[in-house]
Amino acid sequence: VIFALVHIPAYALAADGGLAPLGAIGVSLTVVFFGSVIFGYLYAKTDNLIVPTAAHAAFNAFQFAILYLVLRFAPEEFEQMMAVSLDSLAVVL
Repeated sequence: VIFALVHIPAYALAADGGLAPLGAIGVSLTVVFFGSVIFGYLYAKTDNLIVPTAAHAAFNAFQFAILYLVLRFAPEEFEQMMAVSLDSLAVVL
């Protein structure tokens, strides 16, 4: 819980310098909280700091890989998906 609370300033500020939406802060802190529980469990189970460090690194690598894929491929597919959705909506109406 303390680990999640320490992260409030990092997640509370939006890119424009204002306050981020409370829902976004809550989701971010929930992810941090459950991550800290998992990494703490890994440390307690193995009594080795390398194990949770490697798990944290793997989790971060997964996040960056997903972010790359979304930024690289999603905009074009999103536009196509929206066009199909709008066409379908026009047919229904």
